[in-house]
Amino acid sequence: MSGVLVCDYLLRRRKELGILPANGAVVSTIVSTNMVRTVTEAFGMKYIDVLTGFKFIGEQMRLFERDHTYSFQFGMEESYGCLVGTHARDKDAVVAVMALCEAAAWCYCQGKTLWDRMQELYQEYGYYREDTVNLTYPGQEGAAKIASHPGVSAGQSPANRGPLQGPQNPGLPEAHRPGPGHRSGHPHRPA
Repeated sequence: MSGVLVCDYLLRRRKELGILPANGAVVSTIVSTNMVRTVTEAFGMKYIDVLTGFKFIGEQMRLFERDHTYSFQFGMEESYGCLVGTHARDKDAVVAVMALCEAAAWCYCQGKTLWDRMQELYQEYGYYREDTVNLTYPGQEGAAKIASHPGVSAGQSPANRGPLQGPQNPGLPEAHRPGPGHRSGHPHRPA
């Protein structure tokens, strides 16, 4: 969920500083958590889902620049690849870690950790469950079935299922849940 933390931090801080553009966009891949969509849309930004691979995120950036449609704010894919800024067209581990450290420092200044912030995001947007389902359709009949799927013919990504509701995802198992008055145990956290 580091990508969600960075996305939320970047959009939140830019909004606080008055530098979040009205035409901002976040681009992510179809295999990434849908939570990033929810966070993005909560800030009024455009969310775009692309196929897996940073080349597709880079392609969107190029289209934004060519067509003058959106201002790229952040890109990510579930494999911990992130891109902050338009200096590259591929994931940038150095800048991604720097952004995560900046988010951690921002949390620290508020007496929180990244874990605390992630729990706040879960409370605000809900828990998300991610599953991988592999379907096999062999032969010509299988190819025809795949080709006839509405999402394939329209070039659409899978439907956004959104956050889980109710008891099917209660968070941490009881033994790992913080008790009343719990503090994160961060040795330098202000009292």
